[in-house]
Formats: sequence, C-alpha cells, structure tokens
Amino acid sequence: MSGPESGQIATFVRAPIEIVRRSLTEPALIRRWFGWDAPGLDPEIEQIFVERDPGIVLAKEAGGTLLSVGRLGDGTSWNAVDEGWRMFFEQLRYALERQSLAPRRTVHLDGTASPALVLAGTEGEPWHEDRYQRGVLDGDDLVIVNARDVLAGGAPTHMTVTITTYGLDAAAFAAEHERWASWWMSLAQDAVVVPKEPPTAP
Repeated sequence: MSGPESGQIATFVRAPIEIVRRSLTEPALIRRWFGWDAPGLDPEIEQIFVERDPGIVLAKEAGGTLLSVGRLGDGTSWNAVDEGWRMFFEQLRYALERQSLAPRRTVHLDGTASPALVLAGTEGEPWHEDRYQRGVLDGDDLVIVNARDVLAGGAPTHMTVTITTYGLDAAAFAAEHERWASWWMSLAQDAVVVPKEPPTAP
C-alpha cells in the first residue's frame, strides 16, 4: 500500500473500490456510516455528497481501497473539518470491514469534559488514534472520541463522543442509549445527547 501524500487525510479500507464508491454516492448507504442520527442528517448528506463533490479520492490498492481528501489545516492544530473527515472515514471503514453496511443506530454526546475522564470511560479494542481523536470497539459498537484540545491534555475542553451501534433491537438500543446518556450527563458540562430519547423503531 502506498502512503498518502502530505496534506491528505487518508484511510485504507479492506473493501473493493466499487463497494467503497457506492458507499460514497448512494444516500441510503451513506446514511449507514456517515455522521450520526440527527434531524439534519439527510439534508447534510444531500448537500455534501449529492449537490457538491466533497473531493474524496479513491485509489485501488492490494487488498482494498485507499480513501483520501485534502486537509484544510496544517496537521499540528485542531481543525473541525479535518477531524470530521477522519472520523467519517473510520466510520465507513468499520461499517464495511466489520458490519457489511448493516443498518445502524447512533448516540452522539457533546459537552465540556476532562479528556482523561472521557478516555477512561471509553476503553476498548483500539481502532484508530491521532492527537485529537481516538476510536475503540466496545463489543459491536464503534466509539469515537473527539477533543478540541489534544487528548493528552489535562484541562477540560469541548469534546464529543459518537457511538455507532449495530444489530440492536429497540429495547437493546434504548438500554445502550441510557447507559451512555447517564454516563455523559454525570461527566460533562453543558451536556447534550442526540437523540435526546431513543427512537422506538429502527
């Protein structure tokens, strides 16, 4: 596998390029990995992936596909768009490599918290990590922590945690939602949970 160019955010996905391309162009499939469940998700998918070209480049490589997109920041300081694409690429990688693009449910947490406490509460099998972001597997859930300051920092900072779940019925998802929401409300200042209440249907 060749390395990404400087100034690129890149992720290698063990999936054929044709499947990756469909996952980036068909809204029904994009909804199975991109971002998190929120009222504005479908319009956001339409705007980013249908109305305009996000500039994602696909390259066929041995054993899979390399995705890359141009970095807006310099890589040494936090940039919301860059960290967003890193998270989205990792969500796509997990959806394709481990879940075959199965339907998903998500819980998204937002607020100000201590990185050390958040990391301590989101331990699991390592998935990916950089200065501002860490992904772990909690059973069949992908948990991605984002911080506006470096994760190794000690002071509370704005953070998000996105939990992507698969294969849960309504009752099981409600239990997961309660577990994560209760943890976050006890930990973060200005805590927000999306969805506020778990939906009753897939």
